[in-house]
Amino acid sequence: MGTKNLGPDVTGLSVNHYNTADDDGNILINNLVEAAPGTFKVWKLADVTGTDLPEPFIEYTTTTQLLGRKLSVKGSVDKNAIITVGLNNPMSSTFARWKVTNGILESQTPEKIFGQHKRSEIPYAEKTPLPQANIFPLFLSRPALLCRLSR
Repeated sequence: MGTKNLGPDVTGLSVNHYNTADDDGNILINNLVEAAPGTFKVWKLADVTGTDLPEPFIEYTTTTQLLGRKLSVKGSVDKNAIITVGLNNPMSSTFARWKVTNGILESQTPEKIFGQHKRSEIPYAEKTPLPQANIFPLFLSRPALLCRLSR
């Protein structure tokens, strides 16, 4: 164990809010957009032992959505991956989805996926291209539901 200098851009409670790793060990760190308008940012860190600082990966300016409490990635951002982020609206099951193909983020603007239940968290989404992808949200209403969305 040890510590990693994230640099001045990725420091602070709402800035360094959540992190996860992809299938190849790249670490994604995101901020929390608690009020709109705001800019949702994701940084990529390839190695925790080196001296490199996280590099900007996603920068999405939103005028209405609050997002960033959780982030999920399936695949490798160096190859092919799907990145999903639930919107921070307790009455919504909408989430944002970015696609990485051959190591290149296809767009800074996410695709919006709409569910039919309230208060979703997105723990997993296949990296299959839309519209064939399966998405497995966990809905936090009573009783808690796990379902599959197909498009």
